[in-house]
Amino acid sequence: MNNIFDRDFVEFKTDVSSVETELQSYIDSNFQNITSIEDSLKLLRKFKSILHRDNLQKNLEAKYKLLFQQYSTEIG
Repeated sequence: MNNIFDRDFVEFKTDVSSVETELQSYIDSNFQNITSIEDSLKLLRKFKSILHRDNLQKNLEAKYKLLFQQYSTEIG
């Protein structure tokens, strides 16, 4: 019985990791296609409210930093 759970749990973790990777690719792809800082911020806010896994949050934070650097360049 325990072996079945262990196998199912490993499969579940693999599936979650796969979905996480696909989601990250989707976010990266959409982020690259947006030309407006305002639109980029809207996209990031949308995902920030639903993504709670550490590595996804770190990636979103990196995108925010990139946007603010870009904004600084535009106004500077």
